[in-house]
Amino acid sequence: MRAADSAIQFKEEGDLNAEQHPFSPFQDRLAFDWAYYRYVRLQSSKSEILEGLDIWRATVVKHSCTDLTGDEVPWRNADELYKTIDAIQVGDAPWKCYQFSYTGPKPPTLPRWMTQTYKLNIRDILHVLEQQLETSDFCNQITYIPYQEYDALGNRAYPNLMSGDWAFRQADIIARNRELRGAMFVPVIAGSDKTTVSVATGHQEYHPVYTSPGIFTDTARRGYGNAILPVAFLPIPKGVHFIQKNKTYLTIERV
Repeated sequence: MRAADSAIQFKEEGDLNAEQHPFSPFQDRLAFDWAYYRYVRLQSSKSEILEGLDIWRATVVKHSCTDLTGDEVPWRNADELYKTIDAIQVGDAPWKCYQFSYTGPKPPTLPRWMTQTYKLNIRDILHVLEQQLETSDFCNQITYIPYQEYDALGNRAYPNLMSGDWAFRQADIIARNRELRGAMFVPVIAGSDKTTVSVATGHQEYHPVYTSPGIFTDTARRGYGNAILPVAFLPIPKGVHFIQKNKTYLTIERV
C-alpha cells in the first residue's frame, strides 16, 4: 500500500448529494429519534414497538386535516423498523449478506441445523483498511517503518508488530523491488473471539471478525473506536451436545 499524501481534502457542504440527508436511511430526524429511543434506549420488544407505532399513528390521525394515505408513520410494524436499522451504513464500506445452508445427504429425521438457512455478513476488508488509514485522527499514531526496541538491560523488546523481525523482512522485500518504490509495508491484523453477538432483528447469533492495520500504535487501538472495525459476522449454527460432535455438523459450523 502506497503512503498517502498528508494533505486531506474535504468536500464543500454543497457537494453533498441532494438526495441524501444526515438521517438517511430514516425518513427524517423524528423517525431517527423515535427509532433510537425505542431500539437503543428502551430496547423495546416487537409488541412494544408495535404499540408505540399505533399510538404515534393515532396521534397523527387525530390532528390531521388532510386525507389519510396509510403512510402517517414511517413503519407499519417492528419488522419494517428493523429493516431500516439494518440499512444503516457506517462509512462507505457497505455490508453484503450471503445465505447458505446444508445441501448434503439427509437422514430420515432431520436435525434443525440441516434445515436452517444461515446468513454470512461481510464487507470488503481492503475498503475498510483504506478508510482506517485515511482517518486524520491517526496521523500521529502510525508506525511507518519497522524498528527495534531494547530495554535498560539491552534485551530486545517486542511491544508492537512493527518491532519484530518479520516486519523487517517484509520491508526489505519491498525495498528490493524497484516497481514498489514509494510503497510502505502495511500488515493486517484480523481475528475473531468468542464474543457472541445476538442480532435482535433476526434472532441469529454471530461471532464477529475484526481487523486493524498493523502499523497503528497500541495507543490508537486502545483509544480510538474505529482503529479496530468489524468486517464479518460469522453465523453460529445451533445443535445439541451430541450433534455438535458430528463431523458434518462441524464442517458447516466452520464454513
